[in-house]
Amino acid sequence: MRSFLVCLVMLVSSISSFATSYPTGEVAGLFGWSASTNSGQWTPRIPDLPWSPGIPGWNPRYFYPAQFRNASLAVTCNPSCAVGNMFSIDLTMSNFSLTGHRPDAYPDLNIFVGTLNLITKPIVLSSSSGIAIARFSLTGDLQGCADATCGTSLFTLAVNTHAYARITYSLAGGQLSITALGYALPEPSSIALFSAGLALVNG
Repeated sequence: MRSFLVCLVMLVSSISSFATSYPTGEVAGLFGWSASTNSGQWTPRIPDLPWSPGIPGWNPRYFYPAQFRNASLAVTCNPSCAVGNMFSIDLTMSNFSLTGHRPDAYPDLNIFVGTLNLITKPIVLSSSSGIAIARFSLTGDLQGCADATCGTSLFTLAVNTHAYARITYSLAGGQLSITALGYALPEPSSIALFSAGLALVNG
């Protein structure tokens, strides 16, 4: 009987830990960073953490607008920063303050504490200035907290998003400057509608 109770307690504990860990959506979300202010906005999609049940027949509202003011950018060029060569970037960000509606389940949620890395695949520098489109990965683990000290973690958030980012850059004297970075990923339903529309047009 004692061993059964021990197993039951362990099972309940594991269920509660699973219940407070959420992944961000692989598709959908918004991101923007500006070098002039070294700040940006991030709106992750968290399907399992809706703050409103939504309208019957529609998806719940599961976008969580946030802003960040701490970022560090590293640019790597191979073999050097010159037209025709490859470059990639690594943007490290921390502590994302919510600017939108708090979830009903976590009314004290004000900030995602932790660090994210946005790393792009190498891409050819095709001109001395302009816009490049690069494949990226955005990864990291965050804590949903009431404040930046995060005395009590409301839940954990596992970020793992992959898509294409828009990079605004300029090259001068062998120095590559990234002035802005962003992406906008559509909802899966929007992608499905767009694909269906293409099929009808092509059909």
